[in-house]
Amino acid sequence: MAAGDIEYATKSAYEALVESFIDAADKAACGFVKAMPILASFKREKDGTVAFNSCLYLQDWGQKEQVDILVRAQERILRGAPPVLVKSTVRVSYFRTEQERAVLLQSIHFDYGVEQDCHAVFHAQLCPEAVQLSPEEVDALEFCFPQEFPHAICCKNARIPTSDMTFSSVLLCLAADHMSPEFFREFLAAVRDIHEKMPLPPFKNLQKSIAKEPGHLRSFHWFSHMEEPST
Repeated sequence: MAAGDIEYATKSAYEALVESFIDAADKAACGFVKAMPILASFKREKDGTVAFNSCLYLQDWGQKEQVDILVRAQERILRGAPPVLVKSTVRVSYFRTEQERAVLLQSIHFDYGVEQDCHAVFHAQLCPEAVQLSPEEVDALEFCFPQEFPHAICCKNARIPTSDMTFSSVLLCLAADHMSPEFFREFLAAVRDIHEKMPLPPFKNLQKSIAKEPGHLRSFHWFSHMEEPST
C-alpha cells in the first residue's frame, strides 16, 4: 500500500455510514438523500494524509416542516493502526426551496483540528456562507437552484463548544432532528457499529480533563490544551 493510502476497511466504513443513513431516511419516509460516490471521495495529499471530501443533498427533509439541506464533509485521515482523524470540518446549510430558487435559512459548520489558543477542541460556528457545489456535484446531486441569502450578516467568531461533531455525528444528529424515534433508534445502533471502524480524533488533553473531573461537562474541559502543565 502506497504511503498516505488508507485501508479499504476505513473507506468502506464511510460508505456504510452513508448507505445506512440513506436506508434509514427511506424507511422513515423523512426525505430523499442524494450522495456523491463515497469511495471516489478520498484523495492522497502531499503531507501524507488522506483527504475525504464529499457532499450530500437531503431533499424535502423532515416529516413536519420540510427543508432542503446540503452537507459538506471535509476530513483528513492519517494512516496508521488504527488510522487517526486529524482534521474535520462539516458544513450544514438549510434551505427553503420555492419558485425554482433556494433561500438560505441557516448555515453552520462543525470544526475539529490542530489545537489552537482560545479555540474549543470541538466547536460549531454559525456562518453566512452556504455550502457551495462544483458543477459536477450540481449535476450529480440535482441541486441546481440559484441560492439567495436574505440574512447574510452573521458573527463568525462566536464558537460554541460541542461534542465530537465529525461526519458520522452530524448525520446522526440530522437523523435525530427529523426521524421518528423508532427509525432513529435503528440508525443509532447502526452508527455505533460503524463508528468503531472509522478513524477517531485524538484529544488526549480533553479526555484527561474530563477523567480528572468527571462530575460535570463544563466548557473549560474543551480548553484544557491551554492550561499550564502541572509540576
